[in-house]
Order: sequence, then structure tokens, then C-alpha cells
Amino acid sequence: MSKSADFPPTRKPNGQRNETSLSRCSDSVTARLAACRRSVEAKATLETLRARLDQWMRETNDHGPESESRYDRDMAAYAGKGNPEVEKNIAAMKQWAKEGK
Repeated sequence: MSKSADFPPTRKPNGQRNETSLSRCSDSVTARLAACRRSVEAKATLETLRARLDQWMRETNDHGPESESRYDRDMAAYAGKGNPEVEKNIAAMKQWAKEGK
């Protein structure tokens, strides 16, 4: 049987329980339960925020992210004018769009 660095044997060679191992296991379970609670809370918050966004999109007639070609048309007035900051911002926005941000 192989020993794991994360979960050392629960018994010492003399047969007594290894309290350090039990403590680590207990801490791990507690951390996992806390993560699950946060996950449930995060899911509820996410659902609430998504509903608010959907409502806002309906109210403002927002159709969501624009296509790259639409973005290029909108930025044509600013691109190629010799302003490196604008070019940098346009490139960053395109990269973020590709990453789904």
C-alpha cells in the first residue's frame, strides 16, 4: 500500500491512531463543505444577477455583444489615426472578446 503525502497512514506502527492524519482529514472535509456552501451561494447570486441582466437587456433593447465586423465598423473612425493608445485599446477589446470576457 502506497503512502500519500496528503493523507499519511491513520495508524502509527504501534497501532495507535495518528491524530495529525485525522486532523488533516477533518480540516479537508470542513474545507470541502465550506466550498460547497460557497458554491451554492454563488450559484444563487449568479442566477439573480443573470435575471437582472436579462431584464435590463429587455428594457433597454440591448441585443448583447456586437459582432467583430460591427466593432470594426464602429472603430473605423478611430483606428489608423496614429494614436497608439487607441490602437492598443482596440486590440485589447478584440482579445477580450475572443476570450469571452
